[in-house]
Amino acid sequence: MGRKPIDMVKLNEHFAKETIAKIASAGMTHQDFAALASISRSRFSELINCQKVFTLTDIVRIADALNIKASTLVSNAEKRLQAETMAEEISEPLVPLTPFPGYGEDAGDLTDGEKSLPYAALDTGISPEAETAELEARKTRRD
Repeated sequence: MGRKPIDMVKLNEHFAKETIAKIASAGMTHQDFAALASISRSRFSELINCQKVFTLTDIVRIADALNIKASTLVSNAEKRLQAETMAEEISEPLVPLTPFPGYGEDAGDLTDGEKSLPYAALDTGISPEAETAELEARKTRRD
């Protein structure tokens, strides 16, 4: 229960992405920004390429150069990380998904002549013939 621990490697990556986005929106080159933030160009290059980890000093210098709060930069990076984590969790099904017959590529295999009523093999307690008749009756009422 509670909050999951933060993956610091990924947070560092998202901090780099957030920094790059802010620099781009300010219309500056990385070299000019590094000079403005009082960070050597080689260190800044290592930071934004995730070869080094941002220190608190780096974060404060970057925030000052962007004229924003350091907490805002960190918060935005954390939001990016949370969005990525949620997207990964959503894309992974909790259980294996099994397609029902008639609701995929095999839909043509389950048709009867001119009728095109897909039938999912669910135990509803109703025979397939009775269910087909009910579906046809509903279709007729709609038309």
